[in-house]
Amino acid sequence: MSKIVIIVGSGRCGSHFLRDILSLHKDIKGTFENYFVSSILYKLGAGVHSTNEMLDVIKNNCDGNGLKHFTSICMSMGKEIEMVSEQLLSNSPKYMSILSFYENLNYHLFGNVKIIADKSHAYGAILPEILAELKEAKIINIVRDGVATARSMAIHSGYRKVVGHEILPEELPYMFCEGSLENLSDKNPTEEECFIWWKNYVETCFHYGNEIGPKKFLTIRYEDLAMGSADTFFKIAQFLDLEYELQWLDNANSITLPNAFYRQYQNFTKKRYNQIQSSGLEIQKMLGYYFPEN
Repeated sequence: MSKIVIIVGSGRCGSHFLRDILSLHKDIKGTFENYFVSSILYKLGAGVHSTNEMLDVIKNNCDGNGLKHFTSICMSMGKEIEMVSEQLLSNSPKYMSILSFYENLNYHLFGNVKIIADKSHAYGAILPEILAELKEAKIINIVRDGVATARSMAIHSGYRKVVGHEILPEELPYMFCEGSLENLSDKNPTEEECFIWWKNYVETCFHYGNEIGPKKFLTIRYEDLAMGSADTFFKIAQFLDLEYELQWLDNANSITLPNAFYRQYQNFTKKRYNQIQSSGLEIQKMLGYYFPEN
């Protein structure tokens, strides 16, 4: 079965970009967001369940706009939903652990690949629950300057709801089950409120990361990844026990963004930047973030 790496991050932090970068490696298949594991936990609990029941849960899983994740993944693979469902049910035991279900589902969706990169970014706030089921999974935690992330959250329809309705980071992964976010009204949170949400998520994720340890938890910065840092790519390859291939680096550099660091600070003033980050100077400094003078 494929090894699993889970991409986590606060949202608006570059997790999609990281998924695309990883997918350029010949041994990795990156998935769309799915939140299958958290939805099964939310609806059925931990342990062994009916394969059919778990399949029914993930079929109803959708994002804040009502787009069903399972449908999106099947369409992206050029596969019929009912055919994938039939293959899974006919070739799997009637009752399985969540891990076995997830492994079998990935096999029928993506085939026999070395690594599946699951981009379910909000899992960072519930890592103990996720790793209790996906015991051997590795975690790549992507962070982005909290001020730039907060500004992006404040104009994003989904995060306007999340922050405006004061949804806690640890609540968010479970809300993708049956589209709980879709039914929330739009809100207008401030950039400062979005920054506090980012800070709470990042601190929670780092707390769990310290417990998990460096063999299974790696943090990278969006800015380093986007600018094509060779050191960042080397760290990822080492972490995933992959050969550091120049072809992968060349492919990745074809979609990197050399001006990513400076571009995200356009239309900011230093005064406004400092106002937004005032509640989280310590973690900003720890991550090496600052307002560029030039």
